[in-house]
Amino acid sequence: MLTIRMVIVTIVGLYTSRIVFAQLGDVNYGIYGVVGGILGFMGFLTSSMAGASSRFITYEIGQGNFVRINEVFNSSFYIHCIIAIIVIIVGETFGIWFLYNVLSIPPDRLNAAFWVFQFSIISSAVSITQIPYTAVIMAHEKMGVYAYMEMVGTTLKLLIVYLLSISPFDKLITYSFLLLVVSFIIAMFYRIYCIKKFDHCKIRRLKDKKTVKSMLSFSGMDLYGNIAVTLNNQGLTYAINIFFGVVYNAAVSLANTINGMILALTTNIAIAFKPQIVKQYAQGNYDNMETIMCNSLRFTLLGIAMLAVPCAFEAEFVMKLWLGEVPRYSVEFLRIILILSFFPVINNVCNAAIHANGNIKKLTFINGTVFLLMPAIIFGIYALGVNVMWGYVIEIIGMCIIISLALWILKELIPQLSIKRIASTILKCGFTIVISAIPVYYLYSRLTIGFIRAISVTTAYLLLLTSCAWWIILTKENHHMVKSRLYGLIQRFHK
Repeated sequence: MLTIRMVIVTIVGLYTSRIVFAQLGDVNYGIYGVVGGILGFMGFLTSSMAGASSRFITYEIGQGNFVRINEVFNSSFYIHCIIAIIVIIVGETFGIWFLYNVLSIPPDRLNAAFWVFQFSIISSAVSITQIPYTAVIMAHEKMGVYAYMEMVGTTLKLLIVYLLSISPFDKLITYSFLLLVVSFIIAMFYRIYCIKKFDHCKIRRLKDKKTVKSMLSFSGMDLYGNIAVTLNNQGLTYAINIFFGVVYNAAVSLANTINGMILALTTNIAIAFKPQIVKQYAQGNYDNMETIMCNSLRFTLLGIAMLAVPCAFEAEFVMKLWLGEVPRYSVEFLRIILILSFFPVINNVCNAAIHANGNIKKLTFINGTVFLLMPAIIFGIYALGVNVMWGYVIEIIGMCIIISLALWILKELIPQLSIKRIASTILKCGFTIVISAIPVYYLYSRLTIGFIRAISVTTAYLLLLTSCAWWIILTKENHHMVKSRLYGLIQRFHK
């Protein structure tokens, strides 16, 4: 369900983002990307509590303790309301100062940037208070509801494109306001669904303050790591803005749009696996937990490779097909961002297992420190006048270190897991993805840019990758599962 939803979302998203870029222009598009992300620096608060909400709710479901779920949900809701108020206060004070005094924005677009920021503050507050409801849907593995609602959101975004084209008002302000309306509609649907479907989603007076303390303690341990991740993500964006300007930000935003759609198509696999990792740990089924982690790594990394590698080869053609005229620097950004996208997926699987254990002190401190060092190094090398792409090289090196440390911490916390097997799965996936690309590069270099080369490169890579993956990556159990699924589809087709 999630994959079908994302195929539709991706096709529509590519179309709508092209029209939006044409309507806004590169300067306005860059402004939206950088201003809309100002509140991203507050992401450490929401990430910490989102992780706590998801972990505690899923854990209680795994334990079969449905009475406790309502206590966890209510605690999470009230905490997120407080966070939303904090975000509004910080946004209207520090955020406004940052907008007018730090960012590099053309003077004639400052008023539009101000309104974009105001709508972003409201949208952030709505999204923050929505987190407990989303956590419940994911914990209950109601992926169909999530998929359907996202498709509704995609339809509404198509309507935004039409309204933007006929709007007599400032295009950037109109676009930001309409996105706020869509986010509000989707949030309201999730809330109504959860309240009607699950008794434990009803807001009640808090009786057990220990649950609040437990969740705050867990999120507090996670806070340093999430601050570091947020500063790392936003640090690269603002470093590019400060040293290179909004045109570079526009190129990065366009590259991230394509990369985000590719990741959304494939990380649905990880979304479906994550609740099971926590539930198997809660039940003490460590062998099953390990198998689920390895399968999540296999299918997610292969899924990303099937889309990202051909897209990296044909980055220029994809940009031309999508936008018509290829913006400066966007091809280079797209290629290196696609390479970088593999690493967070691996890290997220390791983190899911560590969060299931609950002892996250070492993870948040050690890996958080590495995340903090990365933007500091990036600002330093940019000040020396190096090429903008070096920022992403630093990110890739840093992610390799972070994944290695996460595996070491995982072995200490859950010795029942075979870290050798997990690491072997990661290395086999990486080897298969790279070795399958080598013959394709020869084909790519021999043909001229165009539709024929794009189809040839994509087909060749998919055939090579699936063949190599079958023998190198997939286990006998995976072979049996794939064969049974294919047989089932064939039987349904004949019927």
